[in-house]
Amino acid sequence: MKKLIAATMALSTLFFVGCGDDDDGPPPPPPLTVTADTTAAPATPLVYDDAVWTSVASTSIPIFISGSLPVSPGKSPLGPSKALAAPNSVDMQAIKKDGRLYLRFQWDDADLSMLREQWKLIEVDGFNFNRQTHLGEDQLYVLFEGATDGWDTWSWRVLTTGQLNLAEDGTISSGDTTWDGGANRAAFLNPVRNVMDSVRPRYVHVDQWQFTDDILLRSQRLDLDTAYNQVLAGRHNWDSAQTVPGWYINDDVIDWAAESRWEVQAVYNYDPGIGIPGRYTLVMARDLTTGDEADLDMSELTRMKTRVGILDDYTDLDPGSSQRHFSGDFWLALP
Repeated sequence: MKKLIAATMALSTLFFVGCGDDDDGPPPPPPLTVTADTTAAPATPLVYDDAVWTSVASTSIPIFISGSLPVSPGKSPLGPSKALAAPNSVDMQAIKKDGRLYLRFQWDDADLSMLREQWKLIEVDGFNFNRQTHLGEDQLYVLFEGATDGWDTWSWRVLTTGQLNLAEDGTISSGDTTWDGGANRAAFLNPVRNVMDSVRPRYVHVDQWQFTDDILLRSQRLDLDTAYNQVLAGRHNWDSAQTVPGWYINDDVIDWAAESRWEVQAVYNYDPGIGIPGRYTLVMARDLTTGDEADLDMSELTRMKTRVGILDDYTDLDPGSSQRHFSGDFWLALP
């Protein structure tokens, strides 16, 4: 009898130990999901404050300084960032309607950053400039897993795509970005005047010193390489520390939507706030299926693994130095 009791107690002990091993606490929370609304589409052309968004649920997506771009096994991720300027979350809404996907993002940002690599006049007499390479632009990336060659990627940049109400369409794979086909560029770097003159920009505005805006249009450039003497004659009209944009915007008449690279429409607003951080509102839209084999065909999908990244006042995805945060993976549900 004692042996039987001892055996029974031993089995009971094993049972409870086994239960203890299986009990790892509460189950993990379900994956974060943003569900697209299917009630009504925003108006065309897009506006950032379309009333249709007031009835669409908003989801807060956490983003992290340690977040990185998706990469293939064996590759080093692009990140983490050393900077802390990007926010820790972005609010996201989605609409799927009439064969088109609309996404709306809102996030805090203390400053509107669109002075990417601008030229600054540092000496009036010599008419010498310095390129401010430390200055970048605010950006948002949204990535969808499942494209043939990696993650289908929409890249919005406040200066170099946003001024034309566009976002760039491409693919990120193994940390490398490949843009979809398209012969046109939305913006161009304002280079040095020539190989013999690296202290002056190639282009200034046709209004020269009277121009004080941050946006230089292609149609309003004055070529300093051919008009240098003309501009130099009036150099004392320029103010010390006056600036010239580091990029110029391609305002040629182009059918942007005809190129896969530019199929994503985008419109934004930046509210500087009063006594509080400023806030971006960005709306992007693209057809669920585009006919381009590089794009993810979303028309038959019920959900997509998605990731969002924000770059604050920076130029690219260079690892370890960009002011960026990326989210973890979450689901975008397409009813």
